[in-house]
Amino acid sequence: MVALRLERVTKRFGRVTAVEGVDLEIGDEFFALLGPSGSGKTTVLRMIAGLEAPNQGRVLIDGADVTPLAPYRRRIGMVFQDFLLFPHRTVAENILFPLRMQGVGAAEQRQHLDWITQLVRLIGVEDRYPHQLSGGQKQRVALARGLVSRPKLLLLDEPLANLDRELRREMEIEIRRFQLALGIPFIYVTHNQEEALTMSDRMAVMRAGRVEQIGDKLDVYHHPKTRFVAAFVGANNSVAGTVTALADRLATIDWHGHAVQARAHAGLAVGAQAVCYVKSEKIAVEAVADTDTRTQTQTQTDTGRAAAAAITGTLRDSIFKGHYADYLIDIGEGREITVSGPPRSDLFSHDRPVVLSWAAADADAFPADPEPAASREA
Repeated sequence: MVALRLERVTKRFGRVTAVEGVDLEIGDEFFALLGPSGSGKTTVLRMIAGLEAPNQGRVLIDGADVTPLAPYRRRIGMVFQDFLLFPHRTVAENILFPLRMQGVGAAEQRQHLDWITQLVRLIGVEDRYPHQLSGGQKQRVALARGLVSRPKLLLLDEPLANLDRELRREMEIEIRRFQLALGIPFIYVTHNQEEALTMSDRMAVMRAGRVEQIGDKLDVYHHPKTRFVAAFVGANNSVAGTVTALADRLATIDWHGHAVQARAHAGLAVGAQAVCYVKSEKIAVEAVADTDTRTQTQTQTDTGRAAAAAITGTLRDSIFKGHYADYLIDIGEGREITVSGPPRSDLFSHDRPVVLSWAAADADAFPADPEPAASREA
């Protein structure tokens, strides 16, 4: 069931088009708007909330056109990057502020407060002031204020950006839990792909005011439709070269004498330049005894599938991260590839020759032009 629909929504600020022709259908799910700074995702959120009026298009909630309605008439909750708590008001007063603005009676306010403080685990701190709270508690108060009026949907604009890494991870799980408990749409704006992938059911990847791809998060991650999505979502490596063959939906790319295969996307042609993207966890790495491996043309992946590439390189560094490690491989021609996998003692010797391989089904080849946006925030 569609709870929110955007129909060809466009927003211009003077001569600048911030959002152009965006169509979205969102149900009772956790939906992420993911993109770099300036991609238009926050402008989309503000148009849903009624804080910005679209120049064209409509916003519909539960089938009703709310485009001309003021924010307070849309039954939408919002949580911002800055908590925006009133420093001189208690936790309870901060949470209940929207209900007081709506003229809700004291008895009903109390019922709502009891419900939301239990949901977000704030019982016992209702009489404290913001300066007496931890960062996580402040975030929960902001969430409670957005949810206390039982909105039809909740909009979240990078609410975890100001939290430290560990607290951010904790709140990712908590916010996801709130959505599952309430069963209403949560629409989450972020430039942090880890947040989007952790919390969302589906996502839309935005670039320059347009939606590049929309779908289930796993589909977007594993099956990018455009070069920008392939470069932006996931820890990606890329090699560029000339297309030498196109067959069975696969492209063969010559990269400095190595035949690299990948899934072929629209626009590729034999003799044209292409870029192949492959995620770091999809690459197999094997240490070798010497550097005389350049005659090797094929190896096997750990799943037993024939590999689509066998590129020699030199292990320059191993970065231990607990349950996995990043291996930095110099493959020559001024290029470096990052491989992610389980920590291995044989790969903690620097300057060791290695062979890299991956399956064609795990790589994507796109035309080399136009270049995707380079900016990507962690």
